[in-house]
Amino acid sequence: MWWGIFLISWGTPYFYIGLIGPITITLLLRFVSGVPMAEARYNDNPEFIEYKKNTPAFIPNFFK
Repeated sequence: MWWGIFLISWGTPYFYIGLIGPITITLLLRFVSGVPMAEARYNDNPEFIEYKKNTPAFIPNFFK
């Protein structure tokens, strides 16, 4: 949703301000509250460690 709002603001003179929100939310989800907190619960599970080796953390990789 945040990236969509940025795309809507693309035609305005201050579109770069619309880029702050999506970048902030993406970084928070990827490195602070989203992926790390979800992975912390299962890091001692060997099946999850194997799953983590073969699966991208945030952005799907369809060509792997």
